[in-house]
Amino acid sequence: MPLLLGLALATIGLVLVLHGSRYLRRAYRITTGDPLTPKTLSSAAKPVELVGTARPLEESVGGNRAGIETGTGTETETETDDTVLESPSQQPSQLSSQQSSQPLTQQPPRSSTQRSSQPDQDQVQNQDPETPVTPALCASVRIQRYEASQSDDRRGGRWVTIGQSEDGEYARPFVVDGPVHAKVDPTGATTEFDEWETVETTHGDPDFDTTLVGHDSGPELQALLESGESETTESTRSWRAHRSDHQRRHHPSAGSDTRYRLQYRRLEPGDDVHVFGGRIIDRPDEWGETIDIVVGGPETGDRERKREQEQYLLTTGSESAASRTQYTRGVALAGIGLVLTLTGIALPLIAALS
Repeated sequence: MPLLLGLALATIGLVLVLHGSRYLRRAYRITTGDPLTPKTLSSAAKPVELVGTARPLEESVGGNRAGIETGTGTETETETDDTVLESPSQQPSQLSSQQSSQPLTQQPPRSSTQRSSQPDQDQVQNQDPETPVTPALCASVRIQRYEASQSDDRRGGRWVTIGQSEDGEYARPFVVDGPVHAKVDPTGATTEFDEWETVETTHGDPDFDTTLVGHDSGPELQALLESGESETTESTRSWRAHRSDHQRRHHPSAGSDTRYRLQYRRLEPGDDVHVFGGRIIDRPDEWGETIDIVVGGPETGDRERKREQEQYLLTTGSESAASRTQYTRGVALAGIGLVLTLTGIALPLIAALS
């Protein structure tokens, strides 16, 4: 028995050490590497590293004309004078058409609490009054449902994640405005933004405003919620029926409606951003072009490309903050893994000596 337990602990420990070493290797590469500059642009090699301010593609410095690759072909986004601004907290019927009076570069940074309550209207665009659009350039989203305690004698409960977005699912190409002006396609990138922001529903139907999280993501989020609901197990349904019956008999005034909350992290226009990994997929050379390079994730299909994709990282903040986050996670995982590995090795030895 000690031998099997020790083997299991050592295996888990080695896996954690391996994952921790990946974070440490990434932290080392970020720390020792240098972001691209106009001087190093021509000789740029993988991995690509960019620092700067995130800007919407259509509002990039100098008026970008770079094409956006879509599933149906290549579209071109240009600056337009009929900008329709909206607040993400409003319904589509409440949208108002205004002119953007100040350029994006003059707007002060906002705190995370300000973002969740009242986003800056001059950073929000909508080209279709039926399609809500928010300032988010990228967003990570998860939907959670509150599960009350299964014990009739104990109050409390926990939030259970019933749906979560994939990396890059709610994202659109944007521009990194720094020493190098780069168009970045975040598809497939690992995103590490600020702390989770939360919008909780009242009791009843999930009525939170899905326009808060990303670019035209309302229908997708609703589908995510519905798919999470459909995965409820038979045992959970049986327990809910028992719980509802108990509440009706012993707590007739208590509501039995389900509570939901939406949690999201966003990259917004004006945020400092650090891009590491990926590859240069284009170098526009047309006259008047303001984009120096186009950066995207590696193509999928083989093991080497998969490893490169794991290194494609978007973080908010500076280069040092990105490196510090990777280093902290690596040390924590490797440390725990090392302890488990040594414990797994020691258990059989102790059992043999006793």
